[in-house]
Amino acid sequence: MKKITSLFLLCFITVSAWAQWTSQDNALPGTKSIIDMHATSAMNVWAAANPQPGGTGAASFDFTHTNDGGLTWTAGTINGTGASAYSNSSIFGIDTNTAWVCMYNPNGGGGGVYQTADGGANWTRRCTNGFTNANSFPDFIYFKDANNGMVVGDPVGTDFEIYTTSDAGATWTLVPGSTMPNAGGTEYGLTANYCAMGNTIWFGTTTGRVYRTTDFGATWTAANTGANYITSVAFKNASEGLALDSMSNLYKTLDGGATWTSLGQTGDYYSFLIRYVPGTTNTYIAAGRDLATSSIEGSAYSTDGGVTWTMLDNAVYHNAFAIWDATNIWSGGYRDATQPATFPGMYFYSGTPFVTGPQLSLSNPNGGENLQGGSNYAINWSSYQVSNVKIEYTTNGGNNWNVIANSVPNVNMYTWTVPQINSTNCKVRISDAANNTLTAMSAATFSITSNVGLNELSLATLKVFPSICSTTLTIQNAKSKVWTILAADGREVLKGELTSANTIDVSALESAVYVLRVGNENIRFVKE
Repeated sequence: MKKITSLFLLCFITVSAWAQWTSQDNALPGTKSIIDMHATSAMNVWAAANPQPGGTGAASFDFTHTNDGGLTWTAGTINGTGASAYSNSSIFGIDTNTAWVCMYNPNGGGGGVYQTADGGANWTRRCTNGFTNANSFPDFIYFKDANNGMVVGDPVGTDFEIYTTSDAGATWTLVPGSTMPNAGGTEYGLTANYCAMGNTIWFGTTTGRVYRTTDFGATWTAANTGANYITSVAFKNASEGLALDSMSNLYKTLDGGATWTSLGQTGDYYSFLIRYVPGTTNTYIAAGRDLATSSIEGSAYSTDGGVTWTMLDNAVYHNAFAIWDATNIWSGGYRDATQPATFPGMYFYSGTPFVTGPQLSLSNPNGGENLQGGSNYAINWSSYQVSNVKIEYTTNGGNNWNVIANSVPNVNMYTWTVPQINSTNCKVRISDAANNTLTAMSAATFSITSNVGLNELSLATLKVFPSICSTTLTIQNAKSKVWTILAADGREVLKGELTSANTIDVSALESAVYVLRVGNENIRFVKE
C-alpha cells in the first residue's frame, strides 16, 4: 500500500500579497488542504480535501462546493457508508447536483467510490465490488459523460486496479490485467495525477512511465518518459502534452504519449502540478515548490508549451487546479479555520488574461483515432467567450463538410453518434455559431469504420436493383415487408412497407450513398 498521496507542501508564512490570485474562503473546518478539484462550468466547482499536513493515519472525508464561481463555498462531508474511515483521493463533478469521489484507507488497504445526486447533502457508496483487496488504493475517478466513468487504482500484484461503468455507476466492471502492461514492483500512481479527453486517459507513475488508453480502458500502453517519478501530466489535445517529474523537469510528447523527450525549460518554475489552460494556443500553468529554495511555494505560467516560464506568485500554497477556461481558474490549497484571512484555502485567478477575445480549440478527435460507426463518441474542445457552437465533420479531408449540429450550447463536449461510413480521411470542425470565421478543427485526419461491413452486406440474400438509381428501387428476396433507409450518419431518412410491386420510391432523397435495411439484412445503394 502506498503511503504518500500527493506532495503536500506547507510553509507557515504570513502572506502579504497573493499577486495574481484573489482569495476565496473555502469554508472547510480545521486545517485542511484541497487534494483535487473539478469545474463543470464557470460557476460550478467541486473540491475534495485532506488533513494538513498530509501524513498517514488521519482520515478526511471533507468536500466543498460552489455554485456562484467561488463567491461562496459550502463545505460538507462524504457521509456514505464507511466513508468516515477514508480519505479523499479524487473528485469529479457532473453538474451542480451530481459528483463522484474515490477514497483510500489511510490506516490500511482498500477504499471506496461515492456519488452524490443532491448537491452533496447525501452520498451513496458505489462500485462495491471494487477496492476490497488489502493492497487496493484508488487514485482517481473520471467520467467522460454522465453514464460512462472510470476509477483507477494502484496495482494489486502486477495489475493496476481499474473499473469502468456505462450505466451511471449502477454497475462496475474490472478491466482485465491482460489489457495493460504489468506494473513494476515499486510502481504506483498518485492521487488525482491524470489527464483525460473523452475516451483517452493518461496517468503518470512513480517509475517515470505514463500509461495511456484511447478506448476508455479497453486497452492500455505505457511509455517511459526518462524521469523517475511523474507527479503530473497535462495535454492540450490528443497528441501534444507534458509530464512533470518530482525534480521539476518537464518532458514533452507530440504523439499522444507514445514517446517522450526532455523539454529543457527555463524561467521561474514549480515542481508539483501542471495543467493546460483551455482556450489558449499553448499556455500551461504550474504550481508547487521551488526546489532551489524549498521554503518558496507558488505558481507560474508558460505561453510556449512549457519552454519558458514566468512567475505568477511565490507566496501561495497551491495543491490543485480547477480550470474551466482561460479566465475561470481556481487554485485549492491550505485553509486554517482559525486564520481564514491568512490561509483561506481557495484562490481565483485575477491576473492578466491568458487570452483576449473569443477562442476555440478542438482537443478530441485530433487525428489518428479510429472510430466505430454507430458508436457514441465524445467530441471535446475548449473555448472562451463563445455561447453556441456549430459542429461538422468531413470524410474527404475538408473538401466537403456535413453538419452534426447547427447550434448547440457551448459546454465544451458533444456526444456524437458516429456515422456508418468507411473513410480514413475524416476530420471534425467546430465554429462559433454566431461567427463562422472562428473555427477549430482536427489537426490531422482520423478513420471511421462502419460496423455494417462489406462482408455482411455481400452475404445478404436481399437483392436491390439498380444499385445506382434516381427514382425507384426494386426489391427481391425480402424477408420482411418493413423497410428503412439510413443515411451515412446512421439516421433514418425513409421508412415504410413494400407494395405488391416490391418497389420503393426514392426520388425525394438527396444524392448520396444510403443503406436499405429490410428485416435484419442491409444493402447499400447510390441515389443519383
